[in-house]
Amino acid sequence: MQSTNPITTSSVKKDGEAIKLPILVPLFVAITVLLIIFTLAIYRLQHKHINDDVQTRVDSTSRYFNQFLTSDARLIGETTHFVKDNPYIQNAWLAKDRNALLTLTAPIFEKLNNDYRVTHLYFIDVNQTCFLRVHNPPRFGDRINRFTLKSAADTVKPYWGIELGQYGTFTLRVVQPWFVNNTLTGFIEFGEEIEHITPQLKETLNVDLVFLIDKTFLTRDNWQEGLKMMGRSSNWDLIPNCVIANSTIPSVPPEFIKLAGLPHSEHRDQIFSAKLDGSTYRAGFIKLSDAAGREVGDILVIKNVSKELASLRALLLVIATLCFLIASALVSFFYIHIAGIEKRLINARASLATEIEKRKETEAELRKHRDHLEELVNTRTTELQETNAQLQREVAQRTEAEKSLAKVNDDLQFTVAQLSSSNKHLREFDHLAAHDLKTPLRGIGTLAQWLLKDYYDKFDNYGHEQINLLVRRVKRMDNLINAILQYSTIARNKRNECQVDINPLIKSIIADFEPTTNITITVNKNLPVLTCEEEQIRQVFHNLIGNAVKFTDKPDGHITIDCEDEKYFWKFSVADNGPGIEPQHFERIFRLFQTLSDREETENTGIGLTIAKKIVELYGGKIWLTSKPGVGSTFFFTLPKQPTAVPPPIDPAGQNLTAAIPPNTSPNTL
Repeated sequence: MQSTNPITTSSVKKDGEAIKLPILVPLFVAITVLLIIFTLAIYRLQHKHINDDVQTRVDSTSRYFNQFLTSDARLIGETTHFVKDNPYIQNAWLAKDRNALLTLTAPIFEKLNNDYRVTHLYFIDVNQTCFLRVHNPPRFGDRINRFTLKSAADTVKPYWGIELGQYGTFTLRVVQPWFVNNTLTGFIEFGEEIEHITPQLKETLNVDLVFLIDKTFLTRDNWQEGLKMMGRSSNWDLIPNCVIANSTIPSVPPEFIKLAGLPHSEHRDQIFSAKLDGSTYRAGFIKLSDAAGREVGDILVIKNVSKELASLRALLLVIATLCFLIASALVSFFYIHIAGIEKRLINARASLATEIEKRKETEAELRKHRDHLEELVNTRTTELQETNAQLQREVAQRTEAEKSLAKVNDDLQFTVAQLSSSNKHLREFDHLAAHDLKTPLRGIGTLAQWLLKDYYDKFDNYGHEQINLLVRRVKRMDNLINAILQYSTIARNKRNECQVDINPLIKSIIADFEPTTNITITVNKNLPVLTCEEEQIRQVFHNLIGNAVKFTDKPDGHITIDCEDEKYFWKFSVADNGPGIEPQHFERIFRLFQTLSDREETENTGIGLTIAKKIVELYGGKIWLTSKPGVGSTFFFTLPKQPTAVPPPIDPAGQNLTAAIPPNTSPNTL
């Protein structure tokens, strides 16, 4: 009689329904945190990329500025021979004829001014007194104390550099010692205003430049007079300790103006951000030094990064959308999957509760019959003289008890049948679980490949490496699931046994690996024909030969396959001259997911030797190895000449409990 306890069933259902929240809430939180971290990481990387780009442009500005100055100085230096090597000019100079010297050099200066932007031309005596300014003839006779002239006089060699004028302008000055008849007669100085370099730098590097000059090197009156001469306007009081000498940007953000008032050491090698009129700017400072090495100011390099930030925001929006879709898909998948498991668990627990109630009823009935039988025995012991009718009633009662016992036996057989069915469902669950686990993996791998394809130009090299690493990890997980499924089905596949010739089997396996020319595979003897399941024996040789090929580390690799007749067994061996294995790892390498190599270096699931061991023991054989580090390894395994009638017992961990060893054979001989 079947009965159910409503209280028990209700509690089972209540407990089962409580599975969703304890699993889904932490899962949702974990997925959300991971996706937020991923999004923030992308944002940080792109933000750093923008700052690095600005820093690169700042560094390039300093480098190009010096290159332009060097190029102009060399160009001016190469033109000096038109003046110093002209014999008429030399004669006028030696004669100290200022008018003749001006007449001869004025056309040359005009051409240099038009062709090479030369704005100054000086003739200077050896005592550093100006004899003639071709660009300003009325002014002469003053002593020139510039660093470039002093350096040229001290070294008696050409010298150049930029120097700050009294009006706040920078001039590139090239001073050449003038030798006539191997005698130093004076100096020729060419000067060039360097304002033309600013637009060249802006066009080359796509940045705006602001030249800042320290007020200690200027006077307010001269500065304002220079602005009038150049037709410019500026505010002397805008910045406490410096002035803006030149700028390619109409308005400098106030944040940068505040920074400009600080010493150069406080903003060196830093990138600053500011906003102005809806645009975002990043900027850095470059030290501005004159020919004497004095820090006379700074160059503020400004980059408009509004477009880059807009692209970053668009990228973050796309990533956030993808993350939301991925999180929703994962949560939905796990919700459906857990709901199915929950339903099966509720049904199983309800069935178990019903079975427990039935067993309790059976036990109660058995106790009843036992008590009744004890009463009958006592009654028969004390009343041996009862009538035959009483004996018949006792027989009838015993018969009824036997029927009850028969019913209990039938119930037990029914329970055995249910356990057999549950075992079948468990085998089906292996494939179902493998399929359910691989489905999200394929989704993750596909999404990662889409990201790499569609947003390739949005990632830097580090981003590419991370996405490729994700694809490799998904592929490794897929291989692990396949290996686990293969491992779980080994014991159930020993049903298609046939005569298998090992010789062509080995040849096909070697052909599959396509070993490189530096690896030689030798089969010493003609291998036997076995009665076995062909695919399982192929897996054994495939894993052993594959490991030997994969881990060969010598330029001349040798792999030897051999077989010996051991009376009741065939003893096979696969030997290599690879790196070898330490003795303490002999047992470990046959365990599940154990490998001695880095998984990032070799795609290895760590289950190949475990599968080989399980198959060999399934046929009643044994597998072991000998190895010497640096010399090589030899793997041995035995297979019986006659197939075993019943597979060896397997413990819950999947290990063979008894290996069929033929009579009078010691395990050491294997």
